[in-house]
Amino acid sequence: MRVPTRPQGIALPTSVVAAVVGVVVVVSALALSAGDASAKCDRVASPRGSDSASGRPRKPVRSLQRLVDGLRPGQTGCVRAGRYGGSGQTTAVRRSGRARAPIVVKGYPGDRRPVVRGQFRVFADNVKVSRMTFDGPTGRIARGTANSRNREDVQVWIFGNGVALERSEVRNNGWHAGIYVYRSENVRIQRNYIHHNGQFNRPAMANLDHGIYFDSGSGLVANNLFVDNVAHAVQLYTEPHDVRVVHNTMVGHGRSAVIVAGAARRNVIANNLITDNREGIRTFELVGPGNQMTNNLLWNNIFDIAAEVKGLALGRNLLRSPRVSERTGYRLPAGSPAIDRGLPAYGVSRDYLGRRRSGRPDLGAFEYRPD
Repeated sequence: MRVPTRPQGIALPTSVVAAVVGVVVVVSALALSAGDASAKCDRVASPRGSDSASGRPRKPVRSLQRLVDGLRPGQTGCVRAGRYGGSGQTTAVRRSGRARAPIVVKGYPGDRRPVVRGQFRVFADNVKVSRMTFDGPTGRIARGTANSRNREDVQVWIFGNGVALERSEVRNNGWHAGIYVYRSENVRIQRNYIHHNGQFNRPAMANLDHGIYFDSGSGLVANNLFVDNVAHAVQLYTEPHDVRVVHNTMVGHGRSAVIVAGAARRNVIANNLITDNREGIRTFELVGPGNQMTNNLLWNNIFDIAAEVKGLALGRNLLRSPRVSERTGYRLPAGSPAIDRGLPAYGVSRDYLGRRRSGRPDLGAFEYRPD
């Protein structure tokens, strides 16, 4: 088992940076799609802007908060490369979009992803956040989550229906979760790199700090790459329902890849690639009905299936080496048993890199493509 360790500074793991350029794109840059290149920007933020400016593309604002405060339903705010926020600061989206006219906040097309420090909150409905880097720790956050007590807090806090977080990086959080979802329906967390979140130097937190803490609500967690978060990649607790955790790659967690606990109900864990964790899957005091785990590939976890899985329906899961490695960014090599083993019923249309999945999908976040 690989033991999670916090990297120095905010750099990506050395072995990943040293890999081929294509792999660095996998975990750090997330290639732009053709649609992004022509996407509109109604408002713009830039490190060279001013908060007294209008925010129009030629007159950008400076702060991310000023940008999001100026957005209306159907508008897109684009964030130029650079750093925003700071230790102890909170950026909050509080105005809702509409189902067919969401508010969009995203990295500027063609730029490197902007880096956001402090805590980022979405306290609104129908908001889409894309191509951002959320870099911890947060610093002391006033009026944070219930137990933080004005200290370090979760990095990204979602409290709204129809919220999407996509193609972003969430890293180095110092308290409980990179992403926290609370009382939010139809949340979509897709194609993100979520890594090295939690308090690595505090043994008391070894079961408490996660990549995603999905407390309550419903949604989709798909095509994400989870690496070396302190406890679990995904915690489904206390009462999430109808969450699909599908087509993720989960590596190197100190406890398990997924834990299902409490009143969680009707959640599905399927088509994932789960390797090199302490445990692949477990439950804890699970009383909610209808939870199932099926058609995942588990390998080289100390316990692929934990001793406690009471209340979880286990379907057919594959126990074979996927033949992936950190050196190649956890992409599938030729001949991997994960190729063409996904169940289409739990499939999603595209993979981590935005490549179309067709026919019978591959397990994990990446579709196999010959070099």
